[in-house]
Amino acid sequence: MEEKKVEACVDRLFNEMNAGMSCLNLHVDHRLGLFQALADAGSATSRDISHSTGYVERYVREWLEFMTAGRYLTHDADFETLSLPEEHIAALLDPDSPSSAIGVMGRVPSFASVAVLPIENPQLRFYRLNT
Repeated sequence: MEEKKVEACVDRLFNEMNAGMSCLNLHVDHRLGLFQALADAGSATSRDISHSTGYVERYVREWLEFMTAGRYLTHDADFETLSLPEEHIAALLDPDSPSSAIGVMGRVPSFASVAVLPIENPQLRFYRLNT
């Protein structure tokens, strides 16, 4: 067995997991409107977004940190604020933009909800032969 191929497979699995988590977090935004709140604010802290949305600051902060790590947001270290780059607004917030990706946000979470069902569930029957 070639160790480099094993490592490449593990790397791919972790990259896929991270991409899946990003899709889930993007879907969370689609439901909660955190990107919009940040776009409206221009730049803000997690506390600012928590106050403007009414969501728990800890969860807002964790979501913002994940989105920053995924390079969806920019961090201003001098002011400890985050912002949504204007170039990302078309893809993330503007449903009329030709760059909009809003419509695909729910696909991974939708499939994930099926993936966690018990194997006996009728929604998984299409995987079995002769059903």
